[in-house]
Amino acid sequence: MSFVGIVVCGHGFSLDLDGLATHNKLEHDGSLVHLDAPEGSSQAPTTVDPDLLRSFLSTAAPDHGLSEDDFARARCAREERKPLGALLADFARGEAALTLLLMANENGEIPVETLERWWGQERLPDGWQRPHSPITFAKVRRQTHSMKQRMVALKDQSQPPFADVDILVDTST
Repeated sequence: MSFVGIVVCGHGFSLDLDGLATHNKLEHDGSLVHLDAPEGSSQAPTTVDPDLLRSFLSTAAPDHGLSEDDFARARCAREERKPLGALLADFARGEAALTLLLMANENGEIPVETLERWWGQERLPDGWQRPHSPITFAKVRRQTHSMKQRMVALKDQSQPPFADVDILVDTST
C-alpha cells in the first residue's frame, strides 16, 4: 500500500504529507473527517476538522463503538452529497476498511474514544496493541469489498437509512 502512495503521490522514492494531500490522486473529497479541497486547489486540507469528526463519531449507537455498518452509512451520506469516481470511492472505502482492521475490538466495533484519539488527536490510543495477525493487502481488499457490498445494499433500500442523516456536511465548498 505504501508503494502505491509513493508511485502515485511521491517524488522519486520519497513521500511526504504534502504529496499525500495532492487533490484527487489518493486524497479525495468526501472524507469523513477532512474538509474538501477548496475549488481549484491542488492540495487538500491535512488537519482534521473537529466538526466533521464530532459529527461522524455521533453516529455510533449509545454504549457501542463504530461498526462497519456505521462506516458504510457515513460513506453513503458523504458520497450522496459529493459523488466520487470509482477509483477514489475505492480508496475512501479502503481507508474505512483499514481503520476497522487496525482498531476494531472483538465485537467488530471501534470504541468512539479510540477514533477520537487516533483521528482527532492523531495519536495511537492508550493501550492500543497491533492486531494479532498481519493486515495484508488481500485482507484490506476483502474488507473494502465488504464495505462496498454494504453500501450497495444501503443504497438499494427504498428508504435508505442514510437519506435522513444530517451528518458530515462539509460547508467549505
